[in-house]
Amino acid sequence: MGFIRGKAQPYESLTPHDYDFFPIWEMAVDEKGVAGQDETWRRPLWYAKDVEARMAAVFVPFDIVGTDLMGVGLYTTRADPEPLVPTPTDDLGEITVWWQDRWIWVGGDDGPELEWPFIARMRPTIEGEAGVCFCVNRSPIRGTRVPSV
Repeated sequence: MGFIRGKAQPYESLTPHDYDFFPIWEMAVDEKGVAGQDETWRRPLWYAKDVEARMAAVFVPFDIVGTDLMGVGLYTTRADPEPLVPTPTDDLGEITVWWQDRWIWVGGDDGPELEWPFIARMRPTIEGEAGVCFCVNRSPIRGTRVPSV
């Protein structure tokens, strides 16, 4: 299935509703030259419901298993030949959680108390697979794929 790239927005302005409506977002790094815009801006991939290998690195929402919290992380697929930042593939990084009406980086002192490690269950499908899970460790804060729970 194809997708259309939507208008870029700063990640701080996005809410869980935005990720419910558009579950897959990409970095708008090709638009960094636009006034007021930097590498933190993201744009939705309209009509995309499945993270495909060709997407390389996208932001996707997840639920933290055993809690009512949701978060967003940068999923790097197995097919990213030239990642923007050297990272392992099939991996979850840049993890934030929605807490008290704003995004909080996990692991900080101003967010919710989490039991470490925690399991993040992806909301969109990953290469056709539903319920993909990642075990997120505290040091370093990174998620590695694990069997679904």
